[in-house]
Amino acid sequence: MEVDFLSKSREYIEKGSFEKAQIALRRVLSKDPKNARAVELSGDLVLKLGRNGEAIQRYESASDYYSNKNQYAEAILCLEKIIRLDESNGEIAIRLADLYRFYGLLDRAINTILNLCTWAINNKQDAQFVSGLRKVVELQPKNLALRFCFIKVLYAISRLQDAEDELKKLKSLAEEAGDKEILEEVSKLLPQTDGGEELDPKSRIELGNLLYEIGSKDEAIVEFEKAVSDLIDTNDTEEAISVLNRIVEIDPNNTDAINKINELKGSGVPVESETAGEETESTVVVETPAETAEQVVPESEVEEQIPTESGEGETEETFPRSEKDEASKPSVEDIIDQTVSEANVEKETDQPETSEQTPGDDQAMEMFEDLGKEIEGFVAATDTPAEGPSEKVESGGEETHGGTQLEGQIADIEFLLNQAEAPSVPDFELAQEFDAFRKAIVWKEADIDKKLSLAKMAFDSGLYATALSYIVDIKGQKKTWPLSLEINGGSLIKLGRYSEARKVIAPALLYEEISETQKMELRYLLASAYEGLGDFDNALRETERIISIDPHYKDVKEMYILMGGKNIVYDEPKKEPEKFKPTHEMPVSMPAPLPEPFVQPTEMGPTETIEEPTKETYPTIIEETPSTYSEKPSEKTIKKEPDVEERKGENIAFL
Repeated sequence: MEVDFLSKSREYIEKGSFEKAQIALRRVLSKDPKNARAVELSGDLVLKLGRNGEAIQRYESASDYYSNKNQYAEAILCLEKIIRLDESNGEIAIRLADLYRFYGLLDRAINTILNLCTWAINNKQDAQFVSGLRKVVELQPKNLALRFCFIKVLYAISRLQDAEDELKKLKSLAEEAGDKEILEEVSKLLPQTDGGEELDPKSRIELGNLLYEIGSKDEAIVEFEKAVSDLIDTNDTEEAISVLNRIVEIDPNNTDAINKINELKGSGVPVESETAGEETESTVVVETPAETAEQVVPESEVEEQIPTESGEGETEETFPRSEKDEASKPSVEDIIDQTVSEANVEKETDQPETSEQTPGDDQAMEMFEDLGKEIEGFVAATDTPAEGPSEKVESGGEETHGGTQLEGQIADIEFLLNQAEAPSVPDFELAQEFDAFRKAIVWKEADIDKKLSLAKMAFDSGLYATALSYIVDIKGQKKTWPLSLEINGGSLIKLGRYSEARKVIAPALLYEEISETQKMELRYLLASAYEGLGDFDNALRETERIISIDPHYKDVKEMYILMGGKNIVYDEPKKEPEKFKPTHEMPVSMPAPLPEPFVQPTEMGPTETIEEPTKETYPTIIEETPSTYSEKPSEKTIKKEPDVEERKGENIAFL
């Protein structure tokens, strides 16, 4: 009784009798609220009524009920109905992919996620796009090439942290699998994640000096540390110690640099014997020039320092001098004191700029420049005065020159930073990498019978586009004919794609592998396709062919008449009239009585009488007509039927 209610409810829904369908479904659900089929049909009903949200909830519940009973095909179709209503529902798409995997159609599971990713990328939903790709990677965990393509997609959409995390995972997986090719590709991307690992140590030292001059102390230390690491890798210990000393000058509390210096000193390389605190004192600002003259730096270290004198009237940091230099040249402290004091006096008086310079200034600066030229490896200034290059002794056009020099330094820093950081984010095009991702997927051959069965169920449920997607890969295989061809053509017709349906069905009628009786549905579909295109002549030709074979096939006669057919080519055979059957069957052993010939009656004498039949004679259906002569009773003994009562003859002499 329950099955009848379900089938009736579906018929009512298709006919539009929604109230009757609701009554039938209520009867079923009142007895079993978790009846999956009834819940699914109730979803169809509310969908017809325009309540899409409620329909989605009912389909989701029905899918759960089907899944609990391991009816994965039915559960899949319920979720396909939801996707048809809301293709952006990522959660449902992932659940649907899992159901396909349980059902044994892994390729269909991947296609479901790829459809979601395509929608997400077209609608700029990066989070959903990434989650979909990650699900595809999970469905093929051993496909390392696919995972690497996923990483490049992450770079293309600037998901750098996610890309770095995936690179680390891929590296460990490739090491376990022994995939050297993937490891090489990963190694090309990993060093670039910190920004600028491709710079050589010398360029890093220069970049660190420039960064420190513009006030980026922390960034400068980072570059110096990277340079130290590279120098140690190349066994250039002496240069590494020099850079570490530079780090300690900038940050006296940097214990890592101090410990590294002590470690390198223990290797037997001749280095400075000053402690970290003493090295700090070697960096002397202009206000305390007396301490600078007392600091002596070894000759090897002096040669490695780079002069960064920015212009006249200012020295940001004093440089170490040897005893030979002290004897041959004027005291640096005197030159600096004189220059700075004159600059301070001029600033305090707030006098306007003039193009004239005092002889003392010229002499001081000439001596300063000569001294800087003779000493190689002039150390760049470490503690920039608060005034900066733009606040030098303003005489003539030197302010413009100082500003130009600072702008040039900033431009150099920007160039080096761009050179260092540009390769850190690989330049990948999203569309190209997404195509590469799809090509890297390993497709496995699916179960044809399962796909064909699912396609038939989808067609019967009205999911014509879904049925087409199931059948597209298997319609060319002969063992699926003619059902796969019928589903393909029928779905196209239901979707209004008549021209495509004609192109698919017409060649199928020539296949010798399909018998004529099996081509009936294909001819019917071809006639429908011609009718949809408005080609009534060809449609009539196909219907006439069907009628000639089977005039009762579906509604082919009605179609023929509606399309303008006048003469039905097939004449039905006339029905033979039914033979007369007596109400009571005659005894088998007794032949049917023959009609007696008519005898003209004669006059009877007064003494003649009509003898009534004796009881020994058998009964007859039609009584004999009295005649002038009497017949003797038959000598044959006839068995009487026990159930048939004897009839007594009637006196019909009056006739």
